[in-house]
Amino acid sequence: MRSSPMVWWATLILAQGLTLSAHAGEASGFEVRGEVRAFAFGPAPHVEWRFELVVARERWDMKLEPLAQPDARVVVRRAVSDGTTLYACSRYKGGEIEGLVLPLSVPNFDPCLGTLWLAYCSAKALAQTPPTDLPPPVTEFVFGGAPTGGWIAPGLEGRLQAWWTLHELPPGLPRHFWMKDPGELRLPHQLGLAHTGIPHAPPYNRGFTNLVFHGETW
Repeated sequence: MRSSPMVWWATLILAQGLTLSAHAGEASGFEVRGEVRAFAFGPAPHVEWRFELVVARERWDMKLEPLAQPDARVVVRRAVSDGTTLYACSRYKGGEIEGLVLPLSVPNFDPCLGTLWLAYCSAKALAQTPPTDLPPPVTEFVFGGAPTGGWIAPGLEGRLQAWWTLHELPPGLPRHFWMKDPGELRLPHQLGLAHTGIPHAPPYNRGFTNLVFHGETW
């Protein structure tokens, strides 16, 4: 048994307004508003959110409200991090609230939250010399092309080799970002990742780029 990877989804951020504060020549915090859209290459419809985001050094706060998405029950989605711990919740039309607390600052269980984190909140995580192993900004279809189904554990356990270049201006956010699959099929599940030992079909068994990000302007 062998598996061949393919492209499953893409995420687009349309920033509409940005306010930057500075101290002693360095950016200390900023706010940004806009829209984020996730497109699936398949029968699943794309989703659209209006977002507001505040970043102060390693701390950040995201708020998303639906524009167009299949699950219209969600009224507000919120994610907050103090740099080491993630607090996230969703509020539904009926008033129900669903929340979680994770020992990881990357909201990689959701492609929209994860892409926003990479675009605007990743300065601390990328303040080192690439390449290095990092938690992927998103997990959906990243591990061997398999869906994660909203599971949290694969994002806590999984690491991939990453490269990046940064914008010259502070706070040093990514201009380009890539991640590499090692060439082995890994299956996500509720408790983490299963290392199958099964290689992808050639030439993908030698490893391949499975996540690409480009930030055109800052």
